[in-house]
Amino acid sequence: MSKPSDSKASASKGKPQTTAGVDRRRFFMLGGSAVAAVAVVPLAGGEAEADEWVRGLVASRDADHGQALAAFEAEAAEAAASSSPQRAAIAYRAASAAAMAAGRADHANRLLRLSGKAYLEIAERPDTIAQGVFMAYRESARCFLEAGNLPLAHSCLSKAIAIGETLGYTE
Repeated sequence: MSKPSDSKASASKGKPQTTAGVDRRRFFMLGGSAVAAVAVVPLAGGEAEADEWVRGLVASRDADHGQALAAFEAEAAEAAASSSPQRAAIAYRAASAAAMAAGRADHANRLLRLSGKAYLEIAERPDTIAQGVFMAYRESARCFLEAGNLPLAHSCLSKAIAIGETLGYTE
């Protein structure tokens, strides 16, 4: 992946960036230059605020694991505070990967458990559709298994299997 050159970055400093109606997280799939291009999100008042998710992606790409960890944790905290467990679960998982890459295995384990907890919150919401409940229990089981909490992983996986059988996902 290529990084934007300094000349391109300095040329776009004075120009407001337009990202209306675009999911910034999908730019990750397009490569580093697209990620860096949307790292600053315009606010209504004309000020620019850095998006923590994109900062984390850029830091991860640049192998700055400490910065990525801080950015992903900030994104997860913001998501948890705004009652968005989907965003929180994904951000905690990304923060866990950054913590592991930074050599902080204990902290990575804690973040995996928080991710699993966020997935459980999704699964236990009354407005989550059956397929979403299945996937949330499955992902929480993965998080808890990776974190080493085998009893909770087993419980989540058992629930996911039961729902999967009801939905016809397993034979």
